[in-house]
Amino acid sequence: MSRERPTLPPEPAPPADLVPVPLATVDEDLRFRWVNESLARTLGRRPAELLGVSWYELCPSAASRREIHREWFRGEFDRARLDALTLAFGEGLPRYARVHVQPLASPSGRVERLLVVAGDDTARVAGREATATELAASHRRLD
Repeated sequence: MSRERPTLPPEPAPPADLVPVPLATVDEDLRFRWVNESLARTLGRRPAELLGVSWYELCPSAASRREIHREWFRGEFDRARLDALTLAFGEGLPRYARVHVQPLASPSGRVERLLVVAGDDTARVAGREATATELAASHRRLD
């Protein structure tokens, strides 16, 4: 039994700048086709600066996962979740993102874009790393 895939509305509602969650739609080359203020701010850009830019340009290491990204457009999955993706933009310590990907089909049923919903995973990853460090120190003391 096949479920109908959600389709991309002509205009996102509510308006993009009112949604506090980082959101975007990307095409098969992972080029941004729509970006809200929250995601642009997270990436240190304005939405207009991101339109047409490929994620591979912003995060070259993502090119190693290009085949996984292509699979998202083949219509064989409902959604994907990626945790602890490293974002190494600018100076300082890397940040981590949690990303949910939802395929969006055209009226013909072909997946033409992906809806990307992002969240900051930095605190969770830092907590996990701190716990691992404490556990390693505890093991050393026990030994």
